[in-house]
Amino acid sequence: MFGSEATETMWITDCVSKEYYQTRAENCGAVYISKMYITTFDENNNQKQIYVGISFDVEGQSFCSKIMMVAMGWMMVGETKKALQKDLEDIKCIAEEKEKSSPGP
Repeated sequence: MFGSEATETMWITDCVSKEYYQTRAENCGAVYISKMYITTFDENNNQKQIYVGISFDVEGQSFCSKIMMVAMGWMMVGETKKALQKDLEDIKCIAEEKEKSSPGP
């Protein structure tokens, strides 16, 4: 974030095979919940489409972290969106590379 790298320890708190997984991290008086989900659907021509999405939520646990979220949260929203979008783009690139290298039907 903000041009620097950070590492968080996340726990998988919920999952449904081939649908989603949810993680939780705690740092600096805040709890971070993220959920990555996969939805598959058929287009009109029966071509399978896969949608990958991410949701993210943060909740301050201490009085100080709640004040910081109000004061600086607006700055974090943009950076968080950029980081999550990059994650999705990386996943897309890897999936497309694997699709190209796999033999056709």
